[in-house]
Amino acid sequence: MRFRLEGRSAVRVSLPCTAARFVREVWPSWQREGLRVPAAHGIVAPGAIEVSVWTADARVLLPAALDEWSGRDGLARFSSLAESLAESLAESLVEDMVANVPRTPGLALFPAGNPLVVLDPSVEVVADRKASMHLLLDAALDTTMVIPEGDGLLELVECLREPTHVAEIAEEFDDAPLVESVIGTLARHGFVHALGPASVGEPDFAFLRHRGAPYLAGRQRARLELPLEAIESPAALLELVREDASPPVVVLHAAELGPFADRLEALAAARRGGSLRLHDILVSTSDEAITPALATALFALGARVYFGGGGRWTQPTASEVALVAAGVSTTRRVRLRAAELVDRDALDPLVARVRDDRLAGLSLELALDEPRSSAELIDACLREVAQLSETLGDAELANLASDEEVLGNEPARASTLAERGAAPDTFAAQLRRAHLRAVSKKLRKRENRVLWAQVPQAEDLWVKSREDLLPNNPELLGLRAGATVVDFCGGMGRVARRLEPSVGPTGTIVSIENEDLIVERARRFAAEAGRGNIQFRKGLAQRVALPDAFADATVNEWTGVIWQLGLGPAMLSEMARVVKPGGRVAVTHRLVILRLEDLLRPTSAIANIYRQVMDAFAAANLEILEERVWGQKLPQFFGAPMKWLVEEYLPRIHDLLDGPYDKRASERADTYLTVIGRRPPDS
Repeated sequence: MRFRLEGRSAVRVSLPCTAARFVREVWPSWQREGLRVPAAHGIVAPGAIEVSVWTADARVLLPAALDEWSGRDGLARFSSLAESLAESLAESLVEDMVANVPRTPGLALFPAGNPLVVLDPSVEVVADRKASMHLLLDAALDTTMVIPEGDGLLELVECLREPTHVAEIAEEFDDAPLVESVIGTLARHGFVHALGPASVGEPDFAFLRHRGAPYLAGRQRARLELPLEAIESPAALLELVREDASPPVVVLHAAELGPFADRLEALAAARRGGSLRLHDILVSTSDEAITPALATALFALGARVYFGGGGRWTQPTASEVALVAAGVSTTRRVRLRAAELVDRDALDPLVARVRDDRLAGLSLELALDEPRSSAELIDACLREVAQLSETLGDAELANLASDEEVLGNEPARASTLAERGAAPDTFAAQLRRAHLRAVSKKLRKRENRVLWAQVPQAEDLWVKSREDLLPNNPELLGLRAGATVVDFCGGMGRVARRLEPSVGPTGTIVSIENEDLIVERARRFAAEAGRGNIQFRKGLAQRVALPDAFADATVNEWTGVIWQLGLGPAMLSEMARVVKPGGRVAVTHRLVILRLEDLLRPTSAIANIYRQVMDAFAAANLEILEERVWGQKLPQFFGAPMKWLVEEYLPRIHDLLDGPYDKRASERADTYLTVIGRRPPDS
């Protein structure tokens, strides 16, 4: 038997028997022994844990919301008892042992033949800003899909409201491959369930969601939460994450970090060396005695620290000062009630404290025991959090789904399936639904912009490596092994990835970007390449959560919107503040687009960008060292995969981008301006 934690509130148990035998023999015997599921000390707040039981024939039974065992050693006692019970049944289970059974997605989840399928009743259809497109919101899973433009796709989804055989739907729409593709895609994302051939009466949707949850987890980035004391070495953590195909998110909890300083340093060395590939690592603590040396180890690890126990605070603590001074991304946890969140008198001092102390942002835990509330108050809460994020750079409601959860890329953190299936008229359910609608619409608005330079496979389609100025001339930035660089408006990390060889594993590149989903993609690209010395953070170019004189160099490339919004001077001021005296500051911007078939008609997105950049350098008291005007002839994009070139963050029930980019763009030459300044050595 294998046992491990998966996510904030989930446990996975694998047994060498069929699902039928598990239901008939194993689970009843466990219940007779009084087996319950524990909450390991320091991992989750009191509440239910979900258990997924994976059997050898790939069927899954998920007993919902079982009582937990209390106590610090609950996890160990559960594991020990489960092991002994499994061993006592081993002889009778041998005949059912099956190894390496493939689990194919989509319709393979369904019974063979002509399965009976039904749309989950928690799914809501919402019209998109384009009348021809719609959003599917699944309140039970806190996820979203898109019904794209296409005749009959919306009608096909609506046909699934009642249990229907796939063959009947295919016959009605006269396109069996399309129907099976759509239903299979919906099934993979948990929106559609298969019923037994003899199903009668109202389906048990709670059971169906639990049954399908492990399949959803199988395509999601793993989120592993553990007490820091459980990680004895990098090898121990590698053992825990080795099964995951993609680098996971790791959350380590410890009330005190001091006893684990050596462990954190060893983990940092493993991550920077590329042997420990992590999408992200968070450390949750309330330690009020973090030393500068310990903070330095956390920065080297690339950890984001969630600090505090949730109460209000009036002045920076010694730990916060040490973390910020070391450049660690530090988020303050605060508990609030809904009325406090919309009360400016209560909120403004909190915002000022985060801003003045240069913390990365706020994680707000909203009390969910409120009575049913008005739609106006709920909307006001969500608007306030959005405004906080625009002011501070990062703010979240910890109770609610993140962008990655709504996209279906990570498992839910805030609650179990049972809790998310609570009565729809509770405050928590109202808040979750409103949040899901708001986030889904926000994510949809972010789509359909051109991305040529951001996806690693497509980087050279936009800026060819051999012609990229700064990566090929690191001396312009004064870069050396061990240097620290801050990349302002770093996007999906193209600049950071190309500069990384110049700083080496002992150096660090911190990339700042204000879009959650862009930051997450950048983390994924870097983690898959094993580049553990690049840190991607959510933040604002005009308010960076880093100390003065922190970096050896700061860079900004091709962020036209910053200058269009008039934020260029504020960004240059921050770049100058963050760099060390004598350090370099570089800004690159496109000057002219020149279409080769019409040389007399050059175009520019910002007509006076040269003057704006030079004035901003002067206002930031930066000495100009270099002005480079350079350019490149761009290749044809024709034939490249559409998925490389067009943003589509939300999954579609039917993929319309499964093909090459077929728009024949005329060749062109672009001219760029790179200005490199220096902070005066005596400043």
